[in-house]
Amino acid sequence: STATNPDASPIAPNIPVVSTLLPPNSTIGLIGGGQLARMLAIAAAELGFRTVVFCPEADCPAAQTANKHIVAAYEDTSALDRFISLCDVMTYEFENLSLQMVQHAEKSKNVYPSSKALEITQDRLFEKQFLQKQGIRTASWYAVDNYASLLSALAALGNRGLLKTRRFGYDGKNQIMLNHSDEQTLNKALTTFRDQPLILEEIVPFLSEISVLSARTKQIAFTF
Repeated sequence: STATNPDASPIAPNIPVVSTLLPPNSTIGLIGGGQLARMLAIAAAELGFRTVVFCPEADCPAAQTANKHIVAAYEDTSALDRFISLCDVMTYEFENLSLQMVQHAEKSKNVYPSSKALEITQDRLFEKQFLQKQGIRTASWYAVDNYASLLSALAALGNRGLLKTRRFGYDGKNQIMLNHSDEQTLNKALTTFRDQPLILEEIVPFLSEISVLSARTKQIAFTF
């Protein structure tokens, strides 16, 4: 069947799309059991869907709202396979997951976002490279692997920048503001991150910060 999207943005206004709606009472698998998964489970129930959560914490927030909760480590492949068997489609609530875990799940069922999207969003360097390939401007940045590359990057940014781990950083975690390039300060910063791959970003003054949520169908119809 076909349908039109009344909420599509001007980027793709009301284009015909093949209906791929989940049948009522389908089960959505949620990897991760935090507040976002909790809210997703509530919304799914209101739309007539069931949810199953895969999370290592027995008392996670989503356990209170999902239909089923599998308590197991994310690395537990046997438990993951049991979770996959219960799902019609899967998603995850945060990006700090094992890429291999999502790739494994994709072999059996559809996972959204895809493992390719996860691979990009897990790494600040990959993320910025991807955005720039799409013609989207970002703050200036430099990959940092050692003291010499940090010194060079900081000089290029006028001895001022934000040093971040490329992975596993969020809400201000795993980042250090650098305002000068003396050896003691830089060595301390590198020691703090224990030789993790890093990225140094330009500090950009801004007047406001805007958060935008967008959704896309498989046929590239957008809504915001």
